Amino acid sequence: MDWLVLLLVVLIVVGIFLFVYGWRKQLQLAVFFGVTFVIAPVLYLIGWNVIVPFVPPVAFVMSNYIKKSFDPT
Repeated sequence: MDWLVLLLVVLIVVGIFLFVYGWRKQLQLAVFFGVTFVIAPVLYLIGWNVIVPFVPPVAFVMSNYIKKSFDPT
């Protein structure tokens, strides 16, 4: 297996754990990095390298949405 692919799969697994941890503890930064670590390697693996720079804004929007969905006020 190619080392780059193995590293990207490890990043995806770490991203899933960060996302779930941030979702349960309501930590916006953990959700942000979790979504980033999942979306960026997936886009790179399927060959959509042009879209990778747009991952941080998408991750920021998703982390804000998750934060607001748990905010009781």
